[in-house]
Amino acid sequence: MEHYRTNTVKVFDILRDLEGDAPRLTTNPEWQRGDVWTPALRVNFIDTVLKNMPVPQITLWKRSHGRSTVVVDGRQRITTLQLYRNGKIPVGKSTIKKYSELSEDEQTRFNDTPILVLEFPQAADEEDICDYFERINAGGKSLSHGELMNNRIATSTIIQEVNKLFFQEDSEFKRDWESLFGDIDGETKRMSHYENTVPYLTSSLRGAQFLTKSYPIIVPLLKEDEIASDEVRGHMPVFMDRLTSLMDVMADINNAIPEWINKQKWKGGLPLIRQIASIWYTIINPSILDDKVRSASELWVRFYTRVETDRNLALVWWPMLRKNAKPRQIVGEVEFALSMI
Repeated sequence: MEHYRTNTVKVFDILRDLEGDAPRLTTNPEWQRGDVWTPALRVNFIDTVLKNMPVPQITLWKRSHGRSTVVVDGRQRITTLQLYRNGKIPVGKSTIKKYSELSEDEQTRFNDTPILVLEFPQAADEEDICDYFERINAGGKSLSHGELMNNRIATSTIIQEVNKLFFQEDSEFKRDWESLFGDIDGETKRMSHYENTVPYLTSSLRGAQFLTKSYPIIVPLLKEDEIASDEVRGHMPVFMDRLTSLMDVMADINNAIPEWINKQKWKGGLPLIRQIASIWYTIINPSILDDKVRSASELWVRFYTRVETDRNLALVWWPMLRKNAKPRQIVGEVEFALSMI
């Protein structure tokens, strides 16, 4: 990572490189987060530029494949500059002028604003670039767990396989899943769709300690030096069988309790991973089921039927599923469910 250079570029040149059918600069590499700045943050940044205050550095990288240079750090600033110049930032009650209201000299000054650019060469490794991205985003408006997972999409086989199953339009599995849970939103603002899908695969591979959306816990599995691509791909048939079992259990509950899935008000076609962690646990660890039941479906149909009719039980159960889960806690939830049927 020592081979990088710095130079100064004008706002005009940066925005020019974003334009056209084949822009030379892209703010959307696979691992970047979406637009997360609020209008107030955008207005404050534009006010900083118009007052001729120094603009924070941006970081770029020219990928070894493709002709475009990608924004590693500075997406929010660059898109804000572009939106402002295109008249798409509502200034509201602020005192700043719209771009169209600036005098010719003021527009020239805006476009000539210098920005320090740190640029990585083509030879830089994408894993190192992703690592750099995580480190520099550790402060400020912190990345969500889902955004950090998305950051690994170019290098993590786990993320790539989850993406193929849940989010690619030609996925047969996706169609089956959506027939039960509704249309999947694969473009959530802060990548929460990864928080509610990736833990299925990490826990299927390595156990309940990875049945969590917590990025610091699962990130070792997203690096190839910890778990090889061949192992992940070799596990996919087992994983698919387990996901099918999960859908069968959820469908059985929904058949026993009409509209049960809709009542949960899960958004974007994805159940909250925390709320069904105990169900998933019984699928990846069926040995926990005792002689009371023959299958995970029998357990959860009987249990949720009782939850539906027993208000006191519901008042105990649902708050349990709002707490951060640890393996021991999930086991306790399964044992509790078994004791209630």
